[in-house]
Amino acid sequence: MPIPFLKALSDDLERKNRLMHEFLSDRRSSYTRKPRTSKKPSSRISKPKETSISDEEVKRFLSKARAVNTQKQYESIVRGYKDFMAMQDPSTTCFPLDPDMLVRYAAYLTKNNKGKETIMKYIRVLRTVDKSCKSTRRWSVADEEILRLAREAVRRIKGGSPPKQALTLTSEQLKKIAFLTPSSGDRSSSTAVLLGVAACLRPGELYALKKEDVKYSSKERTLVLTIREGKTDVERLGQDVIVGCVCKAGPSGDQICPVHRVKELLFRDNGERLFPKSEKQLDKDIRELLHLVTGDESRATAHALRRSAAHLMAANGLSAQEIADHGRWKTTTTVLNTYLRQSSSYNQRAAQYSYKMLDLKPPVEDEDETVKMRLLIAPLKSFQD
Repeated sequence: MPIPFLKALSDDLERKNRLMHEFLSDRRSSYTRKPRTSKKPSSRISKPKETSISDEEVKRFLSKARAVNTQKQYESIVRGYKDFMAMQDPSTTCFPLDPDMLVRYAAYLTKNNKGKETIMKYIRVLRTVDKSCKSTRRWSVADEEILRLAREAVRRIKGGSPPKQALTLTSEQLKKIAFLTPSSGDRSSSTAVLLGVAACLRPGELYALKKEDVKYSSKERTLVLTIREGKTDVERLGQDVIVGCVCKAGPSGDQICPVHRVKELLFRDNGERLFPKSEKQLDKDIRELLHLVTGDESRATAHALRRSAAHLMAANGLSAQEIADHGRWKTTTTVLNTYLRQSSSYNQRAAQYSYKMLDLKPPVEDEDETVKMRLLIAPLKSFQD
């Protein structure tokens, strides 16, 4: 190959390398970083964080660990124990608990005719509260033994009678209440009874209802109640309860229909609460209405509405799971072991048990219409007060 040709080829390669080098140098210079611009200061002024918290705030914070009604019970029991301690020795502190003083308190409650279950509960609550006291010490074997003897003494002295539970209504008694007005003259109290049974509400849930918590669906003809702070709703998510209309389609509805009775209250201009009267007055009215139709005063409490709901649903064939779902119980255990026990109509219904055991039909004349447990809110065909 001729020499001139090789030299020309070498010059051409050198020229191309030089051009490529210049090109790459220009590209690198274009990639130089731009200086960062400072962000504009925010227009919002951040609030300074709280660096301290008071003992009272901590106390309120820990009190939220229990349900409202449970916390009230605890406070009442502690207050009663403090009053007792003040009578014994004003200079003595209540907590940490003194075993001998707790035994003395159990004897005092027994002497003052407190029930067995009440005394046991007081002891249990006081020991629970004592655990949160910083200076609490571990009880000795002797201390635990003297408290065990105190419990046994309470059981033997007070006997083994079962706790007295709230009464239960029959469907006929519930319908009678719908037509009654308490001595306060407020007809909405009978509406509260109807709603409390139909929605299976706890007393506190019934009192706390606001008008904004009640929504009516004209299409479904139902009420949707939002229970904002249920006992089993620890996270406070809110729970909905459905109550159906039981009357014929119409603008007014029947007297026994909880849906139409509640709708009347929604349009009243008397505040945001569904039952604007005081909790004490509403409780008094409910007790009076229950006493009027049952004749039982000692067991006529607002909790009877929830118990009656469970009994009436069970008597009409609803399962324990369905009852637990409607009443918002966590499990069916409480329904079966507590709420469905001690029915007020036991004596009348028990008279029919032997017929069922022998697979016999009782005579028609022996049937008691007040015990047949018809539908909870069936249409009223005939009623005489």
